[in-house]
Amino acid sequence: MASLTVLLLHLLLMLSSASAWYYSYYGGSLTFTPKGRYSDGTYKVELRNRQNTIYCNFNHYSCSSGDCGSQTETTSTYFYSNSMGFYYCQYDAVNKITLNRNLPFEIRYPTYVNPYYGQGIWASSPWVYWVMTAHVDLGTRSDTGESNRSPITTMLPVLRVTRNCPRSYNMAVFDPDGDKVRCRIPTNSSTNECGRCGLPAGFSFDQNSCSLKYINSNQHGTHPIELVVEDFPNKPITLSYSDGSYTIKHPLSVLRRKRALTTTTAAPTTTTEYPTTTTAAPTTTTAAPTTTTEYPTTTTAAPTTTTEYPTTTTEYPTTTTEYPTTTTEYPTTTTEYPTTTTNTQPQQQISNHNNKYPTTTTDYPTTTTAAPTTTTAAPTTTTDYPTTTTAAPTTTTAAPTTTTDYPTTTTTTTVAPTTVAPTTTQPYRTTIAPLSKLPLQFTVYVDYHYAPSCLDGDYFPVFSSPTPRNGVNLPAYVNRTLEIKVKSEAQYTTIYDLVVTGPMGISKRQISTDEYIINWTPTENELNDHFPICFVSEARDMYYQVFQSEPRCVIVDVGSDETTVTCNETTITVEVEKSYLIRHNEGKLHLNDFSNASCDLKTHSNTTHLVAVMSLNTCGTTVEEDENNIIFKNMITSGDPTKIISRQNDVEIVFSCAFPKRTNLTLGFKHKNPYIFTEKGFGAFTFQFEFFQSQRFRKQIESSTYPVEVYLKQMIFMQIEATTSIPNTELFVESCKATPYDNPNSRISYTIIENGCVRDNTVVIYNSSKSQFRFGMEAFEFIGAHEEVYITCSVLLCETGVRGSRCSQGCINSNSRNLRVKREAAAQSSRHTISQGPLHLAKISDSQASGPSLNMGLNIIFVVGCLLACGVVIYRSRRSKAKYQPLPTFETD
Repeated sequence: MASLTVLLLHLLLMLSSASAWYYSYYGGSLTFTPKGRYSDGTYKVELRNRQNTIYCNFNHYSCSSGDCGSQTETTSTYFYSNSMGFYYCQYDAVNKITLNRNLPFEIRYPTYVNPYYGQGIWASSPWVYWVMTAHVDLGTRSDTGESNRSPITTMLPVLRVTRNCPRSYNMAVFDPDGDKVRCRIPTNSSTNECGRCGLPAGFSFDQNSCSLKYINSNQHGTHPIELVVEDFPNKPITLSYSDGSYTIKHPLSVLRRKRALTTTTAAPTTTTEYPTTTTAAPTTTTAAPTTTTEYPTTTTAAPTTTTEYPTTTTEYPTTTTEYPTTTTEYPTTTTEYPTTTTNTQPQQQISNHNNKYPTTTTDYPTTTTAAPTTTTAAPTTTTDYPTTTTAAPTTTTAAPTTTTDYPTTTTTTTVAPTTVAPTTTQPYRTTIAPLSKLPLQFTVYVDYHYAPSCLDGDYFPVFSSPTPRNGVNLPAYVNRTLEIKVKSEAQYTTIYDLVVTGPMGISKRQISTDEYIINWTPTENELNDHFPICFVSEARDMYYQVFQSEPRCVIVDVGSDETTVTCNETTITVEVEKSYLIRHNEGKLHLNDFSNASCDLKTHSNTTHLVAVMSLNTCGTTVEEDENNIIFKNMITSGDPTKIISRQNDVEIVFSCAFPKRTNLTLGFKHKNPYIFTEKGFGAFTFQFEFFQSQRFRKQIESSTYPVEVYLKQMIFMQIEATTSIPNTELFVESCKATPYDNPNSRISYTIIENGCVRDNTVVIYNSSKSQFRFGMEAFEFIGAHEEVYITCSVLLCETGVRGSRCSQGCINSNSRNLRVKREAAAQSSRHTISQGPLHLAKISDSQASGPSLNMGLNIIFVVGCLLACGVVIYRSRRSKAKYQPLPTFETD
């Protein structure tokens, strides 16, 4: 009763505070996506912004630096979420922007603040303003030849913790360009990165792993979390702009090293930001070696240039401050749009309370005329850069003489400033150190109550199979529904809800007490884009107290499923459109067997499609049988063929051709019952080998569901249990290995445990009784056309406490002289081989949904097939369970 009273008081307090602050803020994020350059020379970019407030409200941005272009269309949607009585509204907006140039610019939120209604104010006590700043750079990258893209990340608006249990939250960050992504806590409000600036008490943050930790807080209620997400290239690259200027971006490790150098030497303090000033090395002999490694300048007039460099370094800061002065006019252009976007929202937000997804698309034909006004101001920024270069001629002129990074070739090292600017055909542009800078903000709510146990799985739910792991990339296809299955469990609480955040149009449905399916259907506009989806399982106890699981986030890569297979009597031809993941792994893609030069994928592929042409008996093609057909199958995979197993297979494209046959072949799988043995001294005893659903070992996989479907890198939980009527005995597992067939003597095998020693570095041994052995490991697949994995172990029983028995020796390293001890009749039993399986590697094609299934797969998998002389793609709901044999290497009639 006391707990119920506290809960009611809590809800009343929340309602009373919300009545005054309708629109106070819980968090938000922003990403940008370049949409290319059009025939009229303009650039298109989409800004995707998410804001979460108590009541639906959207605060617009203003242009704080550079030319932010003109909005042509805004699409918005919103819906209410409920975390056990904790209501908030998620508002998403996609702004389509047209730019005359691809120069960097910055935008800032919010445009208006009203403390009475909470607009522009964090939903926290004491209240603070919320500020978000995003740096957008669409420069053409020298490493990809395309516009720079922003990192992709998000987080649930509200995370809930109990006061007494430490929690850890790992942010899932992804960069389409493959850049290094760093998260950090903003600490300087003068840069407009933050409102609170700093972590609340009781929290810590690791920017290397991008993880937030809640330690302990004596203050319940909401705690704002402000993060800045930045990306850095893996090697020095050049960003080129449409006005002829350029800039250079360095890896994060190089920037850190250079910062370290600036703290030890006084002269090169500006070296890290302005490469050409590195020639300000002391007037030592020819200074060539030192300047060549950083920026290959040749300085001959050391005494003269030494006196000039200080004046050069003081000029660069003035370039940085030019951005605000040239962009003060832009907010007036940008602030016109909010009125168009939010005209109907206050009237809609109550009627759409029950998880409806209204979408409003608004065109801005009149605001386009404002673009010239904005554009005319931009050239003043461009002309500022040559002027700045003029102030430091010696550094600008020296760099181009010996390096290809600076296209101008000037042989003079004169100090005269007036001669430098005309020779610089591509002026260097000073920008921020990272490629992009994006905000990521959310709220952690510390509940009033305490958890009786902080162990995951007791009160806090834990995710179990088939939930995808955190940070994984899932492929999705235009106009095909993506399904993500999520399952969780807790011992002392009841699963109440699954809280989800994701792109526009996302939904969820409950299929059992503890299992949900997240659905999302990408549209043509989302093709080749990447979208984060985050979710958290929420449970409650008998007092209606809330306990949340760890949050998990996945990145959805939207591609096209255009795959064509053509079969005839002698050859198979497959054409696959190059999606993001295919392009990302293109250098290591191959067929099953690529020893033959004709099997090289580069032979027939082009810039848009991956093309493979092979004979029916080459390139590792295998043959399978089903009830009606003989099926010739091959695959395009990124798996390393030199390794036996793989846990990081990013691409797998399975294709096949089916030919009718007259005979039938039906094969199936059967769960193995306990093994029964009888030995002198031990009587009758059994070994039972089972797979379990989680590390709690409470629910074993039902025998009717075999083969057990698993996903790459998913943890598999196994238990071997001995049952005997003889007291004081113990079980010992001496070895375990995996094979692709139900044959422990298979020539293909992978060692998991050997001589009592763990050999696979993902194996975890769990506590158990003397008659049990519990362990887990990450799932893998055998390289090649092997879809099943069997686990086989060698086990024995020992009399407890007997010195010298095999059980007492434990792990025996391979370099030991005595690997096998002589068995004492009454001390230990014989070694027995037991196995269980198969584990079937679940592929994206294994869903019952129409089209290729996409839920929780770690691989892209197209299962396509054709009948003779047919080029139609066939998507199967499940793989064939038929065995296969390699094709003979000779032709047959």
